[in-house]
Amino acid sequence: MGVNLGFRVGTSSRRITRYSLPPKPGAGPRYIAIPRDHRVLVVEDLLHRQLRFLQQLGPAVKIVSRAEDAIEALRQPFDWIFLDYDLGFGRNTEEVARYLVNAQFAGSVVIHSANPFGVDVLEKILRDGGINVEVAPFDMLGVLRERVK
Repeated sequence: MGVNLGFRVGTSSRRITRYSLPPKPGAGPRYIAIPRDHRVLVVEDLLHRQLRFLQQLGPAVKIVSRAEDAIEALRQPFDWIFLDYDLGFGRNTEEVARYLVNAQFAGSVVIHSANPFGVDVLEKILRDGGINVEVAPFDMLGVLRERVK
């Protein structure tokens, strides 16, 4: 019996998007389970969001705020990548998504951007490149610790 970290994806009373539709009746919330031994890279420019990821995932998570730093970090292996789209000052993570496709990234990517246009752009690049993608806007990510048999 191992202990996993899981992200629960739910709905937000502040924002309803095509990504926040409730699951089928009786299905309950959707979970993204992340085993504790998996390496996680977070690409996020906002400090309060960085701190929340750090609180939820612990000190083993690698957090960067620029696309160039993400590409540099990807010289090491990661199992999960959490991508925001907008990184401030007109910067975004399209370059990171293309890098992942070219590198044939074998892990999973969670797009946590609240920008619907950015989500569509990243999702198209990644899915067309054969990358496993989950979409879960940041306001709908909630962490929970669960025991997995």
